[in-house]
Amino acid sequence: MKMMKKYWFILLLVGLFTGVLTSCDHDDDKYIPTPPSVSIENVSGIVSCLPGETIELKAKLDNPLATTFVWDLDGEKVSTDSIYRFTSTELGTFKIVLTATNVDGSDSDSLTIKVDDGLFRFSNLKNWTGEGENCSALAIQWITGENMLEPADDEVFFIAWGYRWKEEENPLGIDMLKAIAKNDPRLYVAVSGSYIVGLGYDGNDDGKFEVKNESLTITQDDFIDGFYEIDGDIDGMKPVNSSDYWMGGLYESYATYWLGDGDVIPDAEEFEYSSLFVFNRHLENLSWDVWTLSPIDYVEMVNTLPIPRLIQAADANK
Repeated sequence: MKMMKKYWFILLLVGLFTGVLTSCDHDDDKYIPTPPSVSIENVSGIVSCLPGETIELKAKLDNPLATTFVWDLDGEKVSTDSIYRFTSTELGTFKIVLTATNVDGSDSDSLTIKVDDGLFRFSNLKNWTGEGENCSALAIQWITGENMLEPADDEVFFIAWGYRWKEEENPLGIDMLKAIAKNDPRLYVAVSGSYIVGLGYDGNDDGKFEVKNESLTITQDDFIDGFYEIDGDIDGMKPVNSSDYWMGGLYESYATYWLGDGDVIPDAEEFEYSSLFVFNRHLENLSWDVWTLSPIDYVEMVNTLPIPRLIQAADANK
């Protein structure tokens, strides 16, 4: 009887062991889902283009299963191929989403492309002052080299600010200049009576500014709300710190005032030399007030034009 019980006990253990092995074999055969892993390969290597220019994008997939693709442009389906060629005649920013799907799931990737004609518009401005439905732009072109009339590109620092105003305010050019200088601590304006005789900029944004010549030194402490009424010889002044910018004068060179209009900055030849003092200039919606530095030559009297292709937006205030 004891032998029979021992025999049956052994059979029971063998059965349990066999069941475990069988169960393990089934676990090994269990199907493991493999959803796709997809990314957008930018074949063209650029994310900004001109109107009508093409950027080629390709689906990069890590999965052996049959997969379908859907490309969406700003929420609308535009392609089901593995390659998508983006082009647009309209300006703006466009979001492209690629979705890959197989029997086990889906995955997606996205990319943003900007279409830009390279022209500087009011919408490019970052540093704004004032409120209202109308807007004007102030731009200042500093030249670091000796040739004011034909500077090299790397000798030009040309930046612009935006100014918003209400129609009923009827602001003048000086109102815009004062408001922006007060709002942006990096901008410094020197005046002599009704003349703008100097314009400076804290290029390295360290809160310090100093210009000097043989007889006069001006620092950031001399300016109140960005303005300084100068008394003395202002010709030949240079920044003490090479990262800062200055232009102006009275007898050797002078700050030259130009006027333009339009949503896009005008071409150089479209700017008009202003015979008005900035104190008498009435702003218009989408107007441009631009300052350059011109040499004073009483024989030829040639003034330095703005160089619109080099203009940049002044940094937004922190």
